[in-house]
Amino acid sequence: KDIKEFYRRLTFLFGPGCSLVLPFLPMEPTRFPEPLRTFVIYVSEAFDAQKLKLAGEEQHIHVIPKPSVGWWRRVHEQHGNVISVDGVHPNENGYQVYGEWLGTVVARNFF
Repeated sequence: KDIKEFYRRLTFLFGPGCSLVLPFLPMEPTRFPEPLRTFVIYVSEAFDAQKLKLAGEEQHIHVIPKPSVGWWRRVHEQHGNVISVDGVHPNENGYQVYGEWLGTVVARNFF
């Protein structure tokens, strides 16, 4: 509901052809302790399902699936740890690597 309202406001500001790209949030690399980790991944997947449903209803809303586990494995092999000390958020290198991946996916699929 909140995403739909956000999109309604965007179209009011930028016009009805305005696109919204919603990435799925990769929670798998996080280091939450169990059982919190399982719960957070479950909630994230439920939120992603809402994004996917909305993208099916609105022509100009697009989703970007999470990178694969294999992609994360390669990232860790090439860049080392990409999660900050809090175990939740990317560190500076993690934001750089994920941002580059996200930008590539957006450019390849939407432009």
